[in-house]
Amino acid sequence: MKSFLILSPVRWNSLRSHARDLATALAKAGHKVIFVNPPTTTNGPVNTRDISDTSVPENIFVRDPGTITRYPFPFVLLTEFWYLSNVLRNRRATVIFYNVLPGVLAMILARLLRMKIVFAYVDDYEHLAYSRLVGKVKTYLVRLFCSLSNRVICTARVLCDNARRYGAKDVVYQPNAIVLSEFNYRIKRIREIKKIYFVGGLGEWVDVDAMIFLARSFPDKELHVIGDGPSRSVLEEKVRKLHLRNVYLHGFMPHSEAMSLIARDADLGFIPFVRNPLTDAVSPIKLFEFIALHKPVVAARTKELEEFPGKIWLYSNYEEIVAILDEIHHLLLSGKIDEILKENYRIVTNMHDWNASSRTSPYLTV
Repeated sequence: MKSFLILSPVRWNSLRSHARDLATALAKAGHKVIFVNPPTTTNGPVNTRDISDTSVPENIFVRDPGTITRYPFPFVLLTEFWYLSNVLRNRRATVIFYNVLPGVLAMILARLLRMKIVFAYVDDYEHLAYSRLVGKVKTYLVRLFCSLSNRVICTARVLCDNARRYGAKDVVYQPNAIVLSEFNYRIKRIREIKKIYFVGGLGEWVDVDAMIFLARSFPDKELHVIGDGPSRSVLEEKVRKLHLRNVYLHGFMPHSEAMSLIARDADLGFIPFVRNPLTDAVSPIKLFEFIALHKPVVAARTKELEEFPGKIWLYSNYEEIVAILDEIHHLLLSGKIDEILKENYRIVTNMHDWNASSRTSPYLTV
């Protein structure tokens, strides 16, 4: 049995995350996991919203610092000390980092203590930053993390290229995954493309105009949007101004409720990314969720999605969406869509399921 210290970017009882799924997979394999929650602030949890599922599997020990100030500098400083104390208490564990700030002092300490270090490189931090200066600082810190870690595990090929360029000694490509055994929902058999679903955070990486184009081009179809975020108000305003009656905004839903609704009601999954360096570096979990629920998927063309070995329908401009939906319609009529969905499901089973032993092996062999 090995011990792992996961310095998580989101809390255990938050929306599903890479850190939580990794912790669960390691624990199921018989390993001890110390899962370190980031603090909450006076205005609520860090990064995301809580859900009702707070159960913790055997072998996982969740450490929680409680609530601290929301102001950026003291928050970062206090979180750094929280991470430092956990590194000192668990010197024999393999430590897994996600954040670079806070986290940099804990990284340096782990290196000085000669601990085994894994950097889970799951986001393009430079392009997630809220200012150019913060982006430059985070880029420098990512370089530092790549050079100091024993292994860097990347969820996108773009991130692998970055890690090698930043001096990482050992780079592993492992795209995102889902816990496939949890997708035991009652699934609707698709007879026509009537209800189209989007699920996820409504951030600046989501192309609201693509949603509007879809709704206006197909007034006989329904567009359902599950999720919340800064772009929701923009979408609501455009829907109101254009009097679109076929757009339904569900807002935030707990993960299991969202997946259950999509399983029994959706005919197609829609991933309308804005094409930019941030989305090129994303391995979208929503793709694997749609496939696990046996839905065809239409998505904006990005570098990572272009590499998916199964059949998903990628568009480079809005007009291509019309031709794609027509193609899917004919595949439904001919019955050929079933074979496509089965092959996609097989790929997710083999390559994107946290239950597969191959998912944890890069963390065990550091």
